[in-house]
Amino acid sequence: MLEYLAPTVNISNGSAERKANDLMRKTAAICDATMPRRGKGNGRNPTPWWNDTIARLRKECHKLRRQQQRARRRGAAFAEIFLQLSDEHKRKRKELRMAIKDSKAALLRSLRRDIDSNPWGNSYRMAMSKLKRVPPPAPTCPKVLDRVVRTLFPTRDVVNLDPEAVRVDEIPNVTPIEILNAAKKIGNRKAPGPDGIPNLVLKEIIMANQDVFAEMYSACLQEGVFPKRWKLQRLVLIPKADKPLTEPSSFRPLCMLDTGGKVFEEVISGRLEQYTEGPHGLSDWQFGFRKGKSTIDAADKVCNIAKAALEGTRWLGGSKEYCVVVTLDVKNAFNSAEWGAIIQALAEMRVPPYLINIVKSYFKERYVVYDTEEGAKIYEVSAGVPQGSVLGPVLWNAMYNGIFLIDKPEGVTIVGYADDIAIVAVAKQIDELRAKCEATVNNVKVWLQRKGLELAEHKTEMVLLSSRKRVENITIRVGDHLISSQPEIKYLGILIDHRLSFRPHLLMAGQKALRVSSAIARILPNTGGPRLAARQLLASVSTSTMMYGDPIWYSSTRFESYTRVMVSAHRISSLRVCCAFRTVSSNAASVIAGRMPVNLLAKKAAAIRNLRASDSANRENKAAVESILQEQWQDMWDNATNGRWTHSLIPNVKEWLKKKHGEPNYYMTQFLSGHGCFREYLFKYRHVESPFCLTCEGIVENAEHVFIECIRFTAARSALEEIMCEPVTCNGIVTHMTESKDK
Repeated sequence: MLEYLAPTVNISNGSAERKANDLMRKTAAICDATMPRRGKGNGRNPTPWWNDTIARLRKECHKLRRQQQRARRRGAAFAEIFLQLSDEHKRKRKELRMAIKDSKAALLRSLRRDIDSNPWGNSYRMAMSKLKRVPPPAPTCPKVLDRVVRTLFPTRDVVNLDPEAVRVDEIPNVTPIEILNAAKKIGNRKAPGPDGIPNLVLKEIIMANQDVFAEMYSACLQEGVFPKRWKLQRLVLIPKADKPLTEPSSFRPLCMLDTGGKVFEEVISGRLEQYTEGPHGLSDWQFGFRKGKSTIDAADKVCNIAKAALEGTRWLGGSKEYCVVVTLDVKNAFNSAEWGAIIQALAEMRVPPYLINIVKSYFKERYVVYDTEEGAKIYEVSAGVPQGSVLGPVLWNAMYNGIFLIDKPEGVTIVGYADDIAIVAVAKQIDELRAKCEATVNNVKVWLQRKGLELAEHKTEMVLLSSRKRVENITIRVGDHLISSQPEIKYLGILIDHRLSFRPHLLMAGQKALRVSSAIARILPNTGGPRLAARQLLASVSTSTMMYGDPIWYSSTRFESYTRVMVSAHRISSLRVCCAFRTVSSNAASVIAGRMPVNLLAKKAAAIRNLRASDSANRENKAAVESILQEQWQDMWDNATNGRWTHSLIPNVKEWLKKKHGEPNYYMTQFLSGHGCFREYLFKYRHVESPFCLTCEGIVENAEHVFIECIRFTAARSALEEIMCEPVTCNGIVTHMTESKDK
């Protein structure tokens, strides 16, 4: 089918605009001829457990209820008929409930069976959907939408976007390799633009017609034209949580663009990055939308500056200082940036004129289309970069780079990630700190106004970091607002508290991971369900949730009270991985499931991050880090006070982790943990009247007795001894289990 969808396409000679129109029109015709366009639907997902039987029973139930209500209204003459209909309605309603219950149970069994083949399929999506709040539908009223669109896409004076004179022979042609690399970066499942061409189909067509697309994109660069059809952006409004739908700021505007234009944007972006990442390019303090930089890097810079200020032996006469972190918010940042400021920033970075010409054409005659209950409306855009575009982040970084170059007092640093700005100031006295912060914020505000941006003064947050025993506060003026320091603030997903202890962040991350663990536990039953590999993969979702930013806060895990909630979430996941009873301790569950404890996972992430920073993150060094952490895990396991029966069976963690045969299941885990269908365990929780073995009088029935001594299992024990070539004992049993598949 893909071969048919990717034929050789011939395009007419002529301007770049005509070539783009012809090529994309033929591509859309191919798609329309081979596949139907997807409808909008009613905005509701189908109920997965619904079937024809339930629909029939529901219809019959409603019919009987109506007949019953009519009989009641007709009085005493129909009393007997009313009672008959009432009994029949109850029976039919019970039958409907049982049908729904059976259908849900069958669906759950089916989903659990499918986890092994597709861990991230419907089972995972349904489990995780319980954690997400279903957003309300976007408004369709024309008046409301008109106000929202005009606010989110403010009108600016149109700057001069006339192209500069450039010699055609100085413009490098677009090569097929450039197009292939650009197409690979486009996600297959991303939503298409107004033309409706699926990304996967267009990528196949590009691969089959590399020279044709290279010719078209080269013509666009040589003529300095970004085709008009790729400037039309379909608006999708994403409601923000707990915000009124009548306010424009309650929506996040996403612009759906044609994939053909996105591929061209990837080509332009790749060429622009040679200059934005060059010697005259972006500041090292901008961490957003850049390769090799992340939110963790930005937050780490902020925390390292604060740690350096708080270090030292004394306050008076020593090196200790105050540190304040101020986070700023820019109103509707990406949609408000002036195009003239972007063009000027590119020129200052010495971007070639032909690339500046194509950016000017990219801005010219842009329109956004949005749906209302009265039909589609169109609105001309005169500022900003489209959210959802490929070229937008590069252009934003180029324009926003000037904020890192503004004048600021000594001891002040500006750290940015995209439009999120953190001002980090260090001083010995609070008055000096206040003056530095106010001066820097005022300079930032003036710079933003020159670029057509506005600071959301009331959203400014601040935390004062100090090692003094007495908790102090600081207040600064931001425009017409007085901003006071808070106990903690969130910066790029990490809670920074006034002591830099990260205790609030660990609590928040643990609670979030606990919700994820509980959701995933619903699809991982003790009996049945997926195998160990799929269980470990799904359990890693909870781990990755709580481990966000671990290189920054890993040292705080040495305090058990800080990580109590994290350990609880990790324990729930480990129990589901090894199919253990919920009474099994965290230490034993982690060992049986082969999942490293929380504090060691954080250390591992920090160590690997340091290796990457020193360009020594090879396989041997990572293996050395893993070995050291396993030794620390072994020390923790040896010194633990719980899980001692498991320790007698699995004394060596490294040996257990290297096993290649077998995997823990519901029955093996009962033996390994000692928690299961043993009378001693059942008696402890009052499920049986006596802890003694029913066969061996006067002997407590526990895992050791059942496996080593109980006469009920003599035959099975003898068969095992023949394979092991020695008597069955607790010592060394795990060694035998890991030696061969038969054992």
